[in-house]
Amino acid sequence: MNNLSKNITEEKLISFILGELNSSEFAEIQTWMDASDEHKRYVEELRKIWNETGNIKPEPIFVDTNKAWQKLSSRIEKQEKFEAKTKNIFTINLLRIAAVIIPLITISYLFFVSKQELKTITFLSKDKIENYNLPDGSKITLNKNSKIAYLQDFNQEKREIKFNGEAFFNIQSNKQKPFVIKTSDVNIKVVGTSFNVNSIENQVVVIVKTGEVLFFRIDSITNDTNIISLEAGTKGIYNRITKQLEKIETANENEIFWTSKKLTFDKTNLREVVKTLETCYGTKIEITNQNIENRHLSATFNNQNIDSVLAIIKTSLNLKISKQNETYLIDENVGE
Repeated sequence: MNNLSKNITEEKLISFILGELNSSEFAEIQTWMDASDEHKRYVEELRKIWNETGNIKPEPIFVDTNKAWQKLSSRIEKQEKFEAKTKNIFTINLLRIAAVIIPLITISYLFFVSKQELKTITFLSKDKIENYNLPDGSKITLNKNSKIAYLQDFNQEKREIKFNGEAFFNIQSNKQKPFVIKTSDVNIKVVGTSFNVNSIENQVVVIVKTGEVLFFRIDSITNDTNIISLEAGTKGIYNRITKQLEKIETANENEIFWTSKKLTFDKTNLREVVKTLETCYGTKIEITNQNIENRHLSATFNNQNIDSVLAIIKTSLNLKISKQNETYLIDENVGE
């Protein structure tokens, strides 16, 4: 464009495009552009050429890249400092707010939780044996008509259950959290062991298979503690009438036949054998001849039904066994 004024040069227009003019120079160019549409088109054309080539002909404009970079770096640095300062202020304010809000939320939550009654989880066996796994990995086999219950926070801070009936416990070891079983009047405390508990009408019987068990009662009036330690192979009995604990050094494993399905007799008289079979198999057996009551049996039975067991006893002791209605009759074998 040949009709540029003395004060409006292409160099100044390029500086205008690059934003390098001061306020008075910028206003001067703006006034010049507003005076004519041709001036505006010229500046836009100049801007287009500059953007595409970076050169203006016939008189090229020299651009000091080092100076431009310094300007850019300076702007970036100022912006970063501003953003960092803003961010720090925001972070500090956020932390201050959090320092107030988080405790309030925590207190509110704890207050809410404390007001909520923890859910009780209950396992109940009715007419059959049931197996259950507890959250800590312990395993429980419940005999018929038995019950265990524990709170939903079991194993968080403690391991504690309430129990009634008969069950075999295989407890996962955890020295920091002993396992406690509570009946209506006595408690059992273990770390990691296996044992049987039978809580019946007038007594509680504990038979230890592995490990060690603390069997104890705390008097509700005096807070006195009566405690016995039971090792593997021993038996503890709590008498609900006398309120006394007793330790028996040799436990009879036939008492946990319901879970092991194993019976062992060692020179046991027939009268005791019959009593054990009636209890284990839930059947009626009658000795019809008193002369054979004191015959002794030594035998082991593994997972055998009552007919199979009686057949072996019959042969071993030379007996005669018959069945009338639902009752097995045992007599001396005279004619055979």
